[in-house]
Amino acid sequence: MKIFHWIATIVFLPGDIAIKLLGLNMETDAGIFRTMINTCFWGAIALIYVANFVKI
Repeated sequence: MKIFHWIATIVFLPGDIAIKLLGLNMETDAGIFRTMINTCFWGAIALIYVANFVKI
């Protein structure tokens, strides 16, 4: 189970960093903001990864 905790920490890291930089806490709507940041970050990573295999 320790591996799942490690994976979750990595997945949520971009949003957690953004929340800390803005001084938000999880009791406010920071969860929605964290989700948006994580989606944008990992979506960009996936897009770059896939773009390396698709030659248009």
